Amino acid sequence: TPQWQAAALLYAGRDGDACGEPTALRLQAADEVWIELRAYCYALTNDAGALDLTRSVIQARGQENTAFDTALDALSGSATKPASDIDMPSALNVRMFQRLEWPVPPMAAEILGPAAEISVLRDPNTTIDAKLELGAKLFSSGQLTGGDLTNVLDLYSFKPNELAVAAAMAPVEDTLRGIALLRAALMDEPRADKRAEIIDTALRVAAQKNVFPLVTEEFLSDIAEITPQPGWGNWSPKMADALLLAGNADAAERWYGLLDAQNDVQLSAKNRLEIAIAWTAPTPDRLDRAQTAMSRLIPPPATMAAAAAPDPNAGPNAAPVDPNAPNLTGQGAPVPPANAALLAMPKEAAAQAALLIGLSDALGKPVPKDARAALLPLLDSDLPGRRPTQDLLQRIDDSSLKGRRGDLVLSIATAIGPQGPADLAPDIVVGMVRALRTAGLGDLAMALSLEATLGK
Repeated sequence: TPQWQAAALLYAGRDGDACGEPTALRLQAADEVWIELRAYCYALTNDAGALDLTRSVIQARGQENTAFDTALDALSGSATKPASDIDMPSALNVRMFQRLEWPVPPMAAEILGPAAEISVLRDPNTTIDAKLELGAKLFSSGQLTGGDLTNVLDLYSFKPNELAVAAAMAPVEDTLRGIALLRAALMDEPRADKRAEIIDTALRVAAQKNVFPLVTEEFLSDIAEITPQPGWGNWSPKMADALLLAGNADAAERWYGLLDAQNDVQLSAKNRLEIAIAWTAPTPDRLDRAQTAMSRLIPPPATMAAAAAPDPNAGPNAAPVDPNAPNLTGQGAPVPPANAALLAMPKEAAAQAALLIGLSDALGKPVPKDARAALLPLLDSDLPGRRPTQDLLQRIDDSSLKGRRGDLVLSIATAIGPQGPADLAPDIVVGMVRALRTAGLGDLAMALSLEATLGK
């Protein structure tokens, strides 16, 4: 909307545009927000006559906004003390305070939301304590990125004894402070193995707090400088995830090579990486390897066959199976015998299989027959994870089928939320990726697949 556009320009400090053609509506609109913007622009251009007339309109309407009035007086050249509070927070009030080099009260920014918080975070007049408070809030919601994250991390200071035990301390610290501690320790650590341990700890903390992509971006250059060494298999999964998320499949492959298939934890990571590497950088060998990994995710053929076999203890007079009997999930339909082995899988294993096989299929990648046969029963089972409202899911489907790309992307972003896709139920993520590909948004489908899969 025009008001959102004006607010974005003000938060960006672009007064010329905020007082120019993009907000031409301000010259005739009678809403309070436009009248106040009109007054602000007249104050910037020293148009005293137009400013006085506009202020008389504001007074006649009884629009009382103490912070606005005080700031407007100061911009007009009147000697006045800085306002200590913003009684009616708005993007314009924030910009006026910043223009006057007055500190913006953090509470006002919090009321206005992330755009205002980021603007205030970047303001040199904001106190360090306020920046740390805003930074922690934005970080926890996944909105503190790039240079803003680096700048906030730089605000923390640590004692030498804290840096010496950073890998042990960080997991029990406040998340942002813990990441800052690890980053500071990394800067002082020359040994490759200790650097790898510090980075791995940072990535593990990030994965637990659903901020893996943000922390990956911060440590990516340090990860790229480390050469994987034999015996570092425990650090391999998160390093490879980070590199793959950044689009560096070849570097991720080098870390992947350290994984031990005999170690159950590393085997799970091995399966995930074999499949995800084939998504982003397919070669015949990688595609074959990915299909083998998908087959490993489901019960072996012998287990499936045993589940489908007749009960040897059932005599010739055994009662026939009632086709109306409820299934194991209580949905009212009988469970096909071969699917019983799938439904008996541990929830975590079933969720990983459903996600990786489902996303491979949704992305149009080769899926082996056994994994494809298992896919629908897995997706229809009671998988763990967050689920958006049914209305929102229906809007995603409708937008995809009707080619409304803007609505589709907005609906998916709303469904994912600030916490990211990592905690969504697998069938929900697979459906979103299918919707994006159906609408011709393959790059976004791939990005969502990687973010939902990596860093877990």
